[in-house]
Amino acid sequence: SFLHFAIIFASAILLSARVALMLASLATVLLSGITLTYFLSVYYRIPLPLLKAGFDPGYPAQLAFVLPYLVFFALSLHMIALLAGRLAAELQRVRIFNEEILENLGGGVIAASIDGQIAFMNDTVRGLLDLPRDRRSAAEVFSLLRSRADLAPLVALLAEPREITVELVLPPREGRFRAMEVT
Repeated sequence: SFLHFAIIFASAILLSARVALMLASLATVLLSGITLTYFLSVYYRIPLPLLKAGFDPGYPAQLAFVLPYLVFFALSLHMIALLAGRLAAELQRVRIFNEEILENLGGGVIAASIDGQIAFMNDTVRGLLDLPRDRRSAAEVFSLLRSRADLAPLVALLAEPREITVELVLPPREGRFRAMEVT
């Protein structure tokens, strides 16, 4: 039953707070049903199918124990769902805020992983490199960069998993070469 916490937390982060609350409610109903069934079978000495005679559920067969246990567990599941939902919403807000900052910087920003795959590229870089400004996937942008021989030094820099600062000279535009410092 303690794995419910992990499932509810993961669903709030990956799906939504509403889904997490629905799962918390479903887990509460199912756990209450199972717990009350075991409680009643022990209290009234009614044998349950698929259980050995003399089954011990591991808790006292007293209603004063079972009801607070269920209430506490239900409140815990719903509290995890609410808090994880708020955390997910805050993470989303921070991610959007960071993307807006990076998108509106005066300089160009390319974020690449250690293996050289592009995770983010702002419009300033797209303009400098004469790339389309539509929202293509990072894989498509990287394949565009690799297909252009004039950008081979930039592709090589992105593929190197180390810190480096280099000045690149871009192909001429309107008869003028363009210099770009890449860090």
